[in-house]
Amino acid sequence: HFPFARTTGESCPSCMPAVLHDWAALLKPQSEIRALAEAETPLRVWIDIGTSYRSLATWDLEHNSSLIVVGIDAMRKHLEHQRQSKSPRFLPVEGACSAANRDTVTFYAHGSHTCGTMLKTAQGGPAIGSGSWACTGDTPRTLTVPIFHLDKLIHSLRKRLPEHRLEFLKLDVQGAELDCLRSGKAELAHVDNILLEVQDVTTASKLGLYEGAPGINALDSFLDTVGFRRQYCEWNRFTRQIRELNCMYSNVRKTNVTWLWATGNVKKDRSMVSYGKNRRNYLHLDFVKQLQTATFLGDRM
Repeated sequence: HFPFARTTGESCPSCMPAVLHDWAALLKPQSEIRALAEAETPLRVWIDIGTSYRSLATWDLEHNSSLIVVGIDAMRKHLEHQRQSKSPRFLPVEGACSAANRDTVTFYAHGSHTCGTMLKTAQGGPAIGSGSWACTGDTPRTLTVPIFHLDKLIHSLRKRLPEHRLEFLKLDVQGAELDCLRSGKAELAHVDNILLEVQDVTTASKLGLYEGAPGINALDSFLDTVGFRRQYCEWNRFTRQIRELNCMYSNVRKTNVTWLWATGNVKKDRSMVSYGKNRRNYLHLDFVKQLQTATFLGDRM
């Protein structure tokens, strides 16, 4: 499952594969993926970029045998963590998602498992957490990690699972969401729903965590060009004080899109999604009802 073999936490250019984007070698053959899903039809495919040390989809993997989750993280230790999903339908991939036309990128590993990023900390920004839970305000370790392009991944999944639905893409990459999305190019048209993290803050507020992180308007504008509209945003439970949100976008050009509600907050004993227009009670979403940087709250608001 790990195409980029190197010692955890270290840079090893000589260990890089000859063809960085050889997704045929990275992912399991179509027949084997089907077998993992116990031959249920149709398969549901999720991509979890920035999966950290425990995928938010862990409960769903344990309770829904038709689901396959491609879990991606720039740090191998997160993919091998004892709390990471052990399901055979969790396909771990090591790499950082970026549109950059090179093989590797500098990655800043902060104290917290959930706060690795390709972006530098914003000067004068807030210090979030401390010690092993620091997201900013600490001195991060600097690593060299491999880059992958999202369009290559989506194309590979479609080729191996042509009759199955890529219904959900989750992005939590600490301010690099737009960079990753741009690498998806036209292949994003094959995705039903996208959930991503973003801060709703002005420059004057000094609440921005990372240099160059896009705001809601920049994400809205780009995703509109590939057929997505924002549906709603929810508060990130632990970082509401810095106006960090999880925003849901749905494909409005594709026919028969899966209607999905999803949360970016941890749900240990229940699903992170609800299907259908009537959201189920088990999925509580703390909707954002007023934005500082946009007036549009979302199609479902």
